[in-house]
Amino acid sequence: MDPSIATWRIQIKNANDVRPDFTQNLYHGCISVRSSLGQSILKVEAVDADSVGSVTYSIQQGNRDNAIGIDSRSGVLYNAVLMNSYGGQTFDLKLRATDQGTLYHNTTALIFVTEPTRQVKLVLKQPATEVRQFFEQIKKSLQKLTLQNGDFIFDYVCATQIVDHVLDDGQTTSIWSDVYISGIRRNYNGASYYIYPTTELLNLLNQQRSANSDQFDMLYIQNIEAGNEEKNYLDRTPTMVVMILVIILIILALLFLLLACWCIRSRRKQKEERLRYKSSFRGGYDPSFQQVPEFKVYDNSGFQNDEPVPREPMYAKVGKGRLDERAPEPIPQQIDEINVEIRDASPDSSLPPSPPPSPKDTPRLSEPAEEDYRIETEVM
Repeated sequence: MDPSIATWRIQIKNANDVRPDFTQNLYHGCISVRSSLGQSILKVEAVDADSVGSVTYSIQQGNRDNAIGIDSRSGVLYNAVLMNSYGGQTFDLKLRATDQGTLYHNTTALIFVTEPTRQVKLVLKQPATEVRQFFEQIKKSLQKLTLQNGDFIFDYVCATQIVDHVLDDGQTTSIWSDVYISGIRRNYNGASYYIYPTTELLNLLNQQRSANSDQFDMLYIQNIEAGNEEKNYLDRTPTMVVMILVIILIILALLFLLLACWCIRSRRKQKEERLRYKSSFRGGYDPSFQQVPEFKVYDNSGFQNDEPVPREPMYAKVGKGRLDERAPEPIPQQIDEINVEIRDASPDSSLPPSPPPSPKDTPRLSEPAEEDYRIETEVM
């Protein structure tokens, strides 16, 4: 290795010696008293030339009641509370951008709280999607309007809402758009700002339109109206909803009525069946439970039956007993002789009738057996 050649290793480090700078010295923003919670107002941005770490944003002064919030990473300002109690007021905020070290930069943001009584509506012959893209051009054109003495009419113009145009019948069209704007100027003392009321702002814009019609035509402005006008549009949607609900309720009522009638009728039939079943055990049917008149198909009330009425059957009780249990019969005596007298077949009326033979004279053929039985009947 040549001793005249030396090798050097140099390590370069980036020192954090440049502060972050905001892109604007003054920011403007508007928010309506009708805005929802967390509505974005504006976005601030600071650039760090060192590119060491990220920049964080914070609000240092002017945030009354902590009504305005800021995203420390993105720099988006939003309303932390509802703004309905701050109408016509201005928030003069001192913002700070800080890098990962100790360097920072401050700027000012003015937040104007507008209300319907301090805005006008511009009707533009352009869709709302396109108007949102070139609204900065519309705003700058309006801020260049001057009075006869050469003073600017507005120091700042902001839009609180850009929506599709609403026709006179209440329907919306996406061909045109409605832009609600507010005009702000600095007071003569320079310490505060003034938000134009609707009537004053409308008169100023109409005067400028008459004097500079070409400029307004280039902005596609068709008409200028008061922003706080509330038209009574004929909206048929609630009426249709109410009619549909009424029809549904009527149908449900009819269904419940039919169900109730069916239940009552079924209950009545069950009751009649139970009464008929009970009356059948009482030997007859109670005609008071009959709901409809009985139609007689055939009347046989005049028919007479001459046949004897059959008597109820009689039942006999049958028992058995031994013959030796009864009293013994007398043993007939021995007969020595039998007198037989033969007479003519024709009866002689002159002779007296012969008496019947005595039972004791009738000979018994044999004695009853020991196991002989007899049948006794008893009529019940």
